[in-house]
Amino acid sequence: MNAAQEVRRGNLGYRVRVAAIDELATLVKAFNEMTHDLEANARELETRRRFTEAILESIPTGVISVAADGTIQRVNRALMGIFSEEQVSKAVRLEDLFSREDITEIRYLMNRARRTGVAGTQMELRLEQGVMHLSLTVAAVDERRSSGFVLVVEDTSELLRAQKAVAWHEVGAARCAPKSRIR
Repeated sequence: MNAAQEVRRGNLGYRVRVAAIDELATLVKAFNEMTHDLEANARELETRRRFTEAILESIPTGVISVAADGTIQRVNRALMGIFSEEQVSKAVRLEDLFSREDITEIRYLMNRARRTGVAGTQMELRLEQGVMHLSLTVAAVDERRSSGFVLVVEDTSELLRAQKAVAWHEVGAARCAPKSRIR
């Protein structure tokens, strides 16, 4: 009884010590093997969690983990390059980061991602210092209604400015190029 309570509390290193050679010994051995396996699995899960955390913190793209009801569960550091640190630290729901119109679009993407796995769009985020162009990708954790989502938010403002500059350069080059005469 004590052993089960210890394991229930999370003490997976607990082992039963009984000097027996009958069915009780077999049961104790099986219990100890089970807790050993659970302990090894818990260590493996913790290693994977730390690895995933390291990846999320090292990528330059904002990531938001969201529960099915829109509650923010986790964000990475890169999100603070898009929103202010204060805004991100106080955000509890997506509504704390995005406008009502953007939330309507994000909800649509969530529903679509639930059916297809992933959905994305481009959007403009209006800030005090101007407009930021974002690429937003929503991935459903799975198709169950109770599961959450991962939102990947990338600032594409510089990319769009560069594309516009190239396009205008090409327009200017085309206007300045000598026209060939057909005779």
